[in-house]
Amino acid sequence: MTVDLEPLRRVAAYAICTDGSDRVLLVRESVRSGVPGVWTLPGGGVLHGEHPERTVAREAAEEVGLGVGAETLVDVVA
Repeated sequence: MTVDLEPLRRVAAYAICTDGSDRVLLVRESVRSGVPGVWTLPGGGVLHGEHPERTVAREAAEEVGLGVGAETLVDVVA
């Protein structure tokens, strides 16, 4: 018997954090990421059952120690 399975997709959420001067916060990927040194937005993988806005808050706290709240969910790409 053959079962066709769809490939797993990694769901991720990222924050666009700006300051009063419209500068955007970027973080550098670590060696563990597979793309060390690459600049990216703070964010990461959505945990099972987690809302993307919660993911952004959790990842920003983990990566840069910031408490952020999402003003708007901008886009979802599948």
